[in-house]
Amino acid sequence: MIVIFLLAVESSYFLQLSPGVMSGGLGGSSVTINEGLSVFHNPAYVQDAQLNVTLSRWFYSTNYLTLGATHSDYSFGISYLNYGRIQGYDASGNPTSVFTPYNLCVALGRRFGPAGLALKGFVEKIAEHTYYGLCGTAALHMTYKQLCIGMKLENLGKEISKNTTIPTFLSIGLKYNIAQEIDVIAEAKGPRIEINSGIIYSYKNLRLLAGSRYRQADNLASASRLNVSINDFALTGGLIIDIEDYAIGYSIIYGHLSIVHQFSLTVIP
Repeated sequence: MIVIFLLAVESSYFLQLSPGVMSGGLGGSSVTINEGLSVFHNPAYVQDAQLNVTLSRWFYSTNYLTLGATHSDYSFGISYLNYGRIQGYDASGNPTSVFTPYNLCVALGRRFGPAGLALKGFVEKIAEHTYYGLCGTAALHMTYKQLCIGMKLENLGKEISKNTTIPTFLSIGLKYNIAQEIDVIAEAKGPRIEINSGIIYSYKNLRLLAGSRYRQADNLASASRLNVSINDFALTGGLIIDIEDYAIGYSIIYGHLSIVHQFSLTVIP
């Protein structure tokens, strides 16, 4: 049953995830934020030399480890998603072997003025099923006074081994500095509808994050139009403490199915 859930609809669902404490605390926003994970968020937005390590803890024993770095016009990242040890069963319900599903992604990006490109190679292993493929991201980032605009078309490519569908999507976002200490962020994704929003309040060496996320629910039994439910919303929050050349962060995502805790360390040399 778990294998069916992990393989449902399309492979490589993990390619839709937006890693990072700042992204998580701001409702999953990505295209207008900078925390050293530009290759996953927006390869056109590379601002400083940074090194970021983020660990996310989900339900059961699911862990998501992300390493990202930016320098000059370049960005690089590795992500590893591990679902923990799962007992397998045959068609008659008899226990078989224990397996550990995982996803691994390696990405490299480059900025070209206001534009950016990224290339990802990925592997997905679920029991005896192995998938691998290549995909790319095309992105833009522009700033005008207090307004930042970002957009990206992500996961342009294919899964190669079994020619399954991967989730291509478009993200468009805005960030507006309404006061010296306050930024507000809004972002929309499609074709599967997702709305992200957040606010950053900066006070001395502390940044407080708050946000929300609406994500259209999957319907595995029917492709009919879905009604909006309170279960489709998640509340998010977090904080980042800046200490000289380091930033220590924590964020939480409170959703219907689980609570996600994220911890990060960012080095800014």
